[in-house]
Amino acid sequence: MSNARNQNTSAATSSAPPWLTPLFGGLAALGVACFAYGLFAGHHGLHAWQAVHLNFLYWTGLAFAAITISAIWEVTNSRWGQKVKRLAEAAIGLFPIVLIGFLGSALGNHTLFHAGHHGHELTAAKAIWLDPTFQLTRDGLSLLLFMVLA
Repeated sequence: MSNARNQNTSAATSSAPPWLTPLFGGLAALGVACFAYGLFAGHHGLHAWQAVHLNFLYWTGLAFAAITISAIWEVTNSRWGQKVKRLAEAAIGLFPIVLIGFLGSALGNHTLFHAGHHGHELTAAKAIWLDPTFQLTRDGLSLLLFMVLA
């Protein structure tokens, strides 16, 4: 029995195949090249910034949903989802990616959220709420609050 347990433990802690790191590095470089192309290919980079923002929303939602599910399992003392719970708790490793995505969205803020620009008229209440500085501050503080609570 202990021999089977040792085999399972060694399989779980083995390192990734050596070809995986160059593959993911190449895919990351391809992503950066596509983003750079999208910045300069028409629409003033709107599609590139939309892709960054969409990725930010996706990975943020995925990370926080997994942490929330893990917290629910912890509060209810569930025993059936222990292996899945470890996977859900590992989603906290996505937080640096979430921060990078937020910074990316902040850099493209003027391109993404142009309410009040380009001839759009806003009421006084909407102008305050959609002010870029207030929006970034509000979003950044709520993101930090969620990360602290997780």
